[in-house]
Amino acid sequence: MKKKLLILALILFSVCKPKKKLGIPDEAWREESKIIAVSICEKVLDCSKDFQKKLTPAKEKFLLEKLSKVNCIEKHKKSSIYLLQVQDTEKAKSEFRNCGEKIKSSSCEFLQSKGIQKEESCTYIRGLQRQDD
Repeated sequence: MKKKLLILALILFSVCKPKKKLGIPDEAWREESKIIAVSICEKVLDCSKDFQKKLTPAKEKFLLEKLSKVNCIEKHKKSSIYLLQVQDTEKAKSEFRNCGEKIKSSSCEFLQSKGIQKEESCTYIRGLQRQDD
């Protein structure tokens, strides 16, 4: 009886577990997108310098860890943009490049005022990211 339940459980688990999207294995894009993601994290970190001064040491450490290059890359590697788990891969690439460039060239004041949320390319990328959450 226990064997039958175990076999049934294994069958159900293997059938019911969600299928993992594989995406498109494009190593050149993955390298490029990691560079863009890191540059975005660096810009956010740079723009948060005044904010960091107001934090407790523990919260500052947490913020710095979240925006570190290593953590930024690890989080990005799980995204649909990095893995190209999107319907229109060329559009996703183009919009991510455009959004990254806009963030890098924007002033901290513009970013802090949430002006970037009105940028079409960044809105598109945020929509893709919501699917990852």
